[in-house]
Amino acid sequence: MNPIDFFRKQDNERSAAIRKIQSEREESFKAMFYDVLETVLQNPAIEGFHVKQGTPSFNDGDACRFGIYAAFFVPKFDNEEEEDCKFDDEHDLKAYFTDPDQLKLAENFAAVVYNADDCMESVFGNNVKLYFTMKNGQIHCESDWYEIY
Repeated sequence: MNPIDFFRKQDNERSAAIRKIQSEREESFKAMFYDVLETVLQNPAIEGFHVKQGTPSFNDGDACRFGIYAAFFVPKFDNEEEEDCKFDDEHDLKAYFTDPDQLKLAENFAAVVYNADDCMESVFGNNVKLYFTMKNGQIHCESDWYEIY
């Protein structure tokens, strides 16, 4: 085997190993994501989980990089006035969780999502708004285009 073929073979094997590790990491993340999401969305006071993610088209001269711009649980609201602003802000979840362990799980989950932007991009895509809810015992995801300026 000549040196070029040897290095080409080595590079192909390394690339295959990296793809395998990335795939396993994404699958592990996805499984954890849905397991925790399902647990927290079982709380009757929580309506869903909202995520905005993407790559800005302009960043004042800085590099435009993918990021998570919002990741929070949305409580169920009793009136239309509150309902209208459910996606405006992150909500103080303490009022919606009676179990302190579940509150901590929800808070930590949102923090993990913010810090797992590479997995979030590969699993859910770029420039999307995601809204996860429970419907008939299954996690349902609505997605829409999200432009970041």
